[in-house]
Amino acid sequence: MDYSEANAIGGLNRLFGHGSLLRLATISLFFSSLGRMSLDAQFANYANIRFGWSQAQSGPLLVVVGLMLAIAPRILVPLLGLSNSILYGFLIAFVGYFVAGLSPTPGSFVFSIVIIAIGCTCFPALQALLANLANPKERGALLGAVASMNELVAAIGSTMYASILGVFTSDAAPLPLPGMQFMVGAVLHLFAWVVMSRGLKKNVGHPALSVSTKGVEYEGLGA
Repeated sequence: MDYSEANAIGGLNRLFGHGSLLRLATISLFFSSLGRMSLDAQFANYANIRFGWSQAQSGPLLVVVGLMLAIAPRILVPLLGLSNSILYGFLIAFVGYFVAGLSPTPGSFVFSIVIIAIGCTCFPALQALLANLANPKERGALLGAVASMNELVAAIGSTMYASILGVFTSDAAPLPLPGMQFMVGAVLHLFAWVVMSRGLKKNVGHPALSVSTKGVEYEGLGA
């Protein structure tokens, strides 16, 4: 291992600078993770502003979503495989965020969260692909770089979506669309799907796509 790369910047260079599939998978993870932050970072604030929910009302939904995030990948990834789990996951998440952005009632919003939770199967599958693409001796360093990238995404997303929420729930909103942050999240997932579709099309049959996701966990919604 090159210790000159044993830092956040070196780790990110490792992700973005090696191999076409690794690079495209990393780009997809970056944009989809940034899209995911539209829910993770502002769920409680949005639910309170839009529907008047308290923390006590939001809590049970977060528990249900957490259970789905833990169970769904273990069922769907073995059935679909890594490629389909990633691509279908992005598309399902896109639909979920789009529905969330347009949801006029608490019931439709909860339904959209369920769709999003199923779509989040793409994240453990994508992280597993990144791990599989790494040299076994560098796998820990690469996953550490993914963690560094996630911290960067969290910092960007928290600020960006707080601003969007503030603007589009104010009296001076440019559009009557209080769920605009979720529309942004939907577009970012669609972009990630386009990028990853291109990468997988060029790498059909790559051995990294047939390895299991064992040991890769997903964190979301404030986890």
